[in-house]
Amino acid sequence: AVSGSSSVVTRPPSSPEVSSPESSSPPATQPSAGETPPVTVAPPPTLAPTSPPPTTTPPTTQVPKPTTPPTAATVNVTIPEGFTLPQIAARLEEKGVCSKDAFLEMAQTYDFSYYSLIGALPDNPYLLEGYLFPNTYNFYKGMKPQDAIGVLLRGAQAGIGDKYAYPGMSTHELVILASIIEKEASGAADRKLISGVLHNRLEKGWKLQADPTINYVEQAIKPNITGDKDRYSAYYNTYRCAALPAGPICNPGASALDAAANPTRTAYMFFVSDKVTG
Repeated sequence: AVSGSSSVVTRPPSSPEVSSPESSSPPATQPSAGETPPVTVAPPPTLAPTSPPPTTTPPTTQVPKPTTPPTAATVNVTIPEGFTLPQIAARLEEKGVCSKDAFLEMAQTYDFSYYSLIGALPDNPYLLEGYLFPNTYNFYKGMKPQDAIGVLLRGAQAGIGDKYAYPGMSTHELVILASIIEKEASGAADRKLISGVLHNRLEKGWKLQADPTINYVEQAIKPNITGDKDRYSAYYNTYRCAALPAGPICNPGASALDAAANPTRTAYMFFVSDKVTG
Protein backbone atom coordinates (compact mmCIF):
# COMPACT_ATOMS: atom_id res chain seq x y z
CA ALA A 1 0.00 0.00 0.00
CA VAL A 2 2.99 2.23 -0.50
CA SER A 3 4.32 3.55 -3.79
CA GLY A 4 5.24 0.09 -4.95
CA SER A 5 4.09 -3.40 -4.19
CA SER A 6 4.76 -3.26 -0.45
CA SER A 7 1.75 -4.03 1.67
CA VAL A 8 0.42 -2.66 4.94
CA VAL A 9 -1.18 -4.69 7.72
CA THR A 10 -4.91 -4.05 7.43
CA ARG A 11 -6.43 -6.47 9.93
CA PRO A 12 -6.56 -4.70 13.29
CA PRO A 13 -6.23 -6.43 16.63
CA SER A 14 -9.09 -6.56 19.05
CA SER A 15 -10.26 -3.12 20.12
CA PRO A 16 -8.08 -1.73 22.90
CA GLU A 17 -9.56 -1.57 26.32
CA VAL A 18 -9.31 1.74 28.07
CA SER A 19 -10.31 2.89 31.48
CA SER A 20 -14.02 3.57 31.85
CA PRO A 21 -15.05 7.23 31.55
CA GLU A 22 -16.15 9.11 34.60
CA SER A 23 -19.72 8.49 35.66
CA SER A 24 -20.69 11.98 34.57
CA SER A 25 -19.55 11.33 31.02
CA PRO A 26 -22.13 10.14 28.44
CA PRO A 27 -22.05 6.55 27.19
CA ALA A 28 -20.63 6.02 23.72
CA THR A 29 -24.01 5.12 22.28
CA GLN A 30 -25.77 8.31 23.37
CA PRO A 31 -26.08 11.26 20.97
CA SER A 32 -24.23 14.42 21.81
CA ALA A 33 -26.56 17.05 23.12
CA GLY A 34 -24.05 19.52 24.42
CA GLU A 35 -24.02 23.05 23.21
CA THR A 36 -20.83 24.83 22.29
CA PRO A 37 -19.32 28.28 22.86
CA PRO A 38 -18.60 30.95 20.30
CA VAL A 39 -15.29 30.88 18.48
CA THR A 40 -12.68 33.17 19.97
CA VAL A 41 -9.91 34.66 17.95
CA ALA A 42 -6.43 33.57 19.02
CA PRO A 43 -3.14 33.01 17.15
CA PRO A 44 -2.96 30.46 15.62
CA PRO A 45 -6.60 30.43 14.43
CA THR A 46 -9.08 28.86 16.82
CA LEU A 47 -11.63 26.30 15.79
CA ALA A 48 -14.97 26.16 17.60
CA PRO A 49 -16.41 22.97 19.10
CA THR A 50 -19.24 21.09 17.46
CA SER A 51 -21.74 18.50 18.64
CA PRO A 52 -21.76 15.21 16.69
CA PRO A 53 -24.99 13.40 15.75
CA PRO A 54 -26.15 10.18 17.43
CA THR A 55 -24.19 7.05 16.62
CA THR A 56 -27.31 5.67 14.92
CA THR A 57 -27.22 8.42 12.29
CA PRO A 58 -26.03 7.12 8.90
CA PRO A 59 -22.56 8.44 7.95
CA THR A 60 -22.66 11.71 6.06
CA THR A 61 -20.18 14.34 5.01
CA GLN A 62 -22.42 17.01 6.56
CA VAL A 63 -20.82 17.98 9.88
CA PRO A 64 -23.25 19.44 12.47
CA LYS A 65 -23.05 23.18 12.91
CA PRO A 66 -21.91 24.43 16.32
CA THR A 67 -24.34 26.17 18.62
CA THR A 68 -23.67 28.84 21.20
CA PRO A 69 -24.59 28.16 24.85
CA PRO A 70 -25.79 31.13 26.89
CA THR A 71 -23.02 30.69 29.47
CA ALA A 72 -19.86 28.61 29.31
CA ALA A 73 -16.30 28.98 30.53
CA THR A 74 -14.02 28.70 27.53
CA VAL A 75 -10.34 27.93 27.25
CA ASN A 76 -7.82 27.99 24.42
CA VAL A 77 -5.69 24.84 24.20
CA THR A 78 -2.63 24.42 21.98
CA ILE A 79 -1.97 20.95 20.56
CA PRO A 80 1.71 20.79 19.48
CA GLU A 81 2.92 18.94 16.40
CA GLY A 82 3.77 15.34 17.23
CA PHE A 83 1.47 14.94 20.24
CA THR A 84 -0.10 11.50 20.54
CA LEU A 85 -3.74 10.84 21.26
CA PRO A 86 -3.06 10.09 24.97
CA GLN A 87 -0.96 13.27 25.29
CA ILE A 88 -3.82 15.32 23.84
CA ALA A 89 -6.28 13.64 26.20
CA ALA A 90 -4.04 14.47 29.17
CA ARG A 91 -3.68 18.11 28.12
CA LEU A 92 -7.45 18.54 27.76
CA GLU A 93 -7.95 17.05 31.22
CA GLU A 94 -5.32 19.45 32.60
CA LYS A 95 -7.23 22.38 31.08
CA GLY A 96 -10.58 21.20 32.50
CA VAL A 97 -12.13 20.37 29.13
CA CYS A 98 -12.89 16.67 29.75
CA SER A 99 -11.31 13.67 31.46
CA LYS A 100 -8.47 11.79 29.82
CA ASP A 101 -10.16 8.42 30.27
CA ALA A 102 -13.43 9.61 28.76
CA PHE A 103 -11.61 11.14 25.80
CA LEU A 104 -9.71 7.90 25.08
CA GLU A 105 -12.90 5.87 25.48
CA MET A 106 -14.80 7.99 22.97
CA ALA A 107 -11.89 8.01 20.51
CA GLN A 108 -12.07 4.21 20.35
CA THR A 109 -15.85 3.68 20.46
CA TYR A 110 -17.77 6.65 19.05
CA ASP A 111 -18.76 6.72 15.37
CA PHE A 112 -17.07 9.75 13.79
CA SER A 113 -17.45 8.50 10.21
CA TYR A 114 -19.58 11.50 9.22
CA TYR A 115 -16.25 13.35 8.99
CA SER A 116 -15.10 12.46 5.47
CA LEU A 117 -11.45 11.90 6.48
CA ILE A 118 -12.50 9.41 9.14
CA GLY A 119 -15.19 7.78 7.02
CA ALA A 120 -12.58 7.02 4.33
CA LEU A 121 -10.12 5.35 6.71
CA PRO A 122 -9.28 1.65 6.42
CA ASP A 123 -9.19 -0.45 9.58
CA ASN A 124 -6.88 1.37 11.97
CA PRO A 125 -5.84 -0.32 15.22
CA TYR A 126 -5.62 2.77 17.42
CA LEU A 127 -8.49 4.93 16.24
CA LEU A 128 -8.17 8.63 15.38
CA GLU A 129 -4.40 8.80 15.96
CA GLY A 130 -2.98 11.11 13.29
CA TYR A 131 -6.25 13.01 12.77
CA LEU A 132 -6.32 15.30 15.81
CA PHE A 133 -4.67 18.11 13.91
CA PRO A 134 -2.12 20.28 15.79
CA ASN A 135 -3.34 23.86 16.28
CA THR A 136 -4.75 26.16 18.95
CA TYR A 137 -8.43 25.47 19.58
CA ASN A 138 -11.20 26.97 21.68
CA PHE A 139 -13.03 24.54 23.99
CA TYR A 140 -15.46 25.00 26.81
CA LYS A 141 -14.83 23.46 30.22
CA GLY A 142 -16.77 20.36 31.15
CA MET A 143 -17.28 19.52 27.48
CA LYS A 144 -18.51 16.12 26.38
CA PRO A 145 -15.46 14.21 25.11
CA GLN A 146 -17.04 13.44 21.74
CA ASP A 147 -17.61 17.17 21.25
CA ALA A 148 -13.98 17.92 22.12
CA ILE A 149 -12.82 15.27 19.62
CA GLY A 150 -15.11 16.86 17.05
CA VAL A 151 -13.26 20.17 17.42
CA LEU A 152 -9.98 18.44 16.56
CA LEU A 153 -11.46 16.45 13.69
CA ARG A 154 -12.81 19.63 12.16
CA GLY A 155 -9.26 20.92 12.38
CA ALA A 156 -8.08 17.84 10.47
CA GLN A 157 -10.71 18.36 7.81
CA ALA A 158 -9.34 21.86 7.25
CA GLY A 159 -5.66 21.12 7.85
CA ILE A 160 -5.32 17.82 5.97
CA GLY A 161 -8.36 17.33 3.73
CA ASP A 162 -7.09 16.54 0.25
CA LYS A 163 -4.13 18.96 0.38
CA TYR A 164 -1.37 16.34 0.22
CA ALA A 165 -0.66 13.78 -2.49
CA TYR A 166 2.16 11.49 -3.59
CA PRO A 167 2.01 9.04 -6.54
CA GLY A 168 0.85 5.61 -5.43
CA MET A 169 0.01 6.64 -1.87
CA SER A 170 -3.31 7.38 -0.22
CA THR A 171 -3.87 10.32 2.10
CA HIS A 172 -3.89 7.90 5.03
CA GLU A 173 -0.50 6.47 4.01
CA LEU A 174 0.89 10.00 3.77
CA VAL A 175 -0.40 10.78 7.26
CA ILE A 176 1.29 7.61 8.56
CA LEU A 177 4.58 8.53 6.87
CA ALA A 178 4.32 12.14 8.07
CA SER A 179 3.83 10.94 11.65
CA ILE A 180 7.13 9.03 11.47
CA ILE A 181 8.89 12.04 9.92
CA GLU A 182 7.49 14.23 12.71
CA LYS A 183 9.12 12.00 15.33
CA GLU A 184 12.40 11.43 13.45
CA ALA A 185 13.23 15.01 12.47
CA SER A 186 14.49 17.62 14.92
CA GLY A 187 13.49 20.51 12.68
CA ALA A 188 12.02 21.58 9.36
CA ALA A 189 15.40 21.51 7.59
CA ASP A 190 15.71 17.76 8.07
CA ARG A 191 12.15 16.68 7.36
CA LYS A 192 12.33 16.51 3.56
CA LEU A 193 15.70 14.74 3.60
CA ILE A 194 14.41 12.16 6.08
CA SER A 195 11.27 11.81 3.97
CA GLY A 196 13.49 11.04 0.97
CA VAL A 197 15.28 8.29 2.89
CA LEU A 198 11.99 6.73 4.00
CA HIS A 199 10.54 6.92 0.48
CA ASN A 200 13.70 5.25 -0.87
CA ARG A 201 13.34 2.40 1.61
CA LEU A 202 9.68 1.89 0.77
CA GLU A 203 10.37 1.93 -2.97
CA LYS A 204 13.17 -0.62 -2.62
CA GLY A 205 11.09 -2.88 -0.38
CA TRP A 206 13.21 -2.31 2.72
CA LYS A 207 11.73 -2.26 6.21
CA LEU A 208 11.60 1.27 7.59
CA GLN A 209 13.18 0.28 10.92
CA ALA A 210 12.13 3.54 12.56
CA ASP A 211 12.67 3.52 16.32
CA PRO A 212 9.81 5.98 17.04
CA THR A 213 7.31 3.33 15.94
CA ILE A 214 8.51 1.08 18.78
CA ASN A 215 8.49 3.99 21.21
CA TYR A 216 4.88 4.71 20.24
CA VAL A 217 3.67 1.29 21.35
CA GLU A 218 5.74 1.32 24.53
CA GLN A 219 5.11 4.91 25.60
CA ALA A 220 1.71 5.86 24.16
CA ILE A 221 -0.38 2.70 23.82
CA LYS A 222 0.72 0.23 26.51
CA PRO A 223 0.33 2.59 29.50
CA ASN A 224 -3.28 3.30 28.41
CA ILE A 225 -4.66 -0.20 27.76
CA THR A 226 -5.38 -3.31 29.78
CA GLY A 227 -5.27 -6.95 28.79
CA ASP A 228 -2.60 -8.15 26.37
CA LYS A 229 -0.27 -5.17 26.28
CA ASP A 230 1.73 -6.57 23.36
CA ARG A 231 -1.20 -6.94 20.99
CA TYR A 232 -0.27 -3.80 19.02
CA SER A 233 3.42 -4.47 18.56
CA ALA A 234 3.21 -6.31 15.26
CA TYR A 235 1.08 -3.52 13.78
CA TYR A 236 3.44 -0.64 14.56
CA ASN A 237 6.95 -2.08 14.97
CA THR A 238 8.63 -1.20 11.65
CA TYR A 239 11.41 -3.68 12.34
CA ARG A 240 8.67 -6.29 11.85
CA CYS A 241 6.21 -4.59 9.45
CA ALA A 242 6.81 -5.18 5.74
CA ALA A 243 6.37 -1.47 5.00
CA LEU A 244 4.39 1.27 6.75
CA PRO A 245 2.87 0.57 10.16
CA ALA A 246 -0.90 0.08 10.30
CA GLY A 247 -1.59 3.60 11.49
CA PRO A 248 0.01 6.95 12.40
CA ILE A 249 2.20 7.13 15.52
CA CYS A 250 1.37 10.75 16.39
CA ASN A 251 -0.50 13.73 15.01
CA PRO A 252 1.77 15.35 12.42
CA GLY A 253 1.73 19.03 11.59
CA ALA A 254 1.64 20.73 8.21
CA SER A 255 5.44 20.77 7.80
CA ALA A 256 5.75 17.00 8.24
CA LEU A 257 2.78 16.36 5.96
CA ASP A 258 4.34 18.57 3.28
CA ALA A 259 7.65 16.69 3.68
CA ALA A 260 5.91 13.33 3.26
CA ALA A 261 4.33 14.53 0.02
CA ASN A 262 7.40 16.41 -1.25
CA PRO A 263 10.57 14.52 -0.26
CA THR A 264 14.05 15.67 -1.23
CA ARG A 265 15.15 13.09 -3.80
CA THR A 266 18.58 11.65 -3.09
CA ALA A 267 20.22 8.21 -3.18
CA TYR A 268 20.40 8.17 0.63
CA MET A 269 19.18 5.06 2.45
CA PHE A 270 20.28 6.02 5.98
CA PHE A 271 20.43 9.00 8.31
CA VAL A 272 21.95 9.46 11.76
CA SER A 273 20.61 11.56 14.62
CA ASP A 274 22.89 13.17 17.15
CA LYS A 275 21.50 12.26 20.58
CA VAL A 276 22.74 15.52 22.10
CA THR A 277 21.71 18.09 19.49
CA GLY A 278 18.96 16.12 17.76
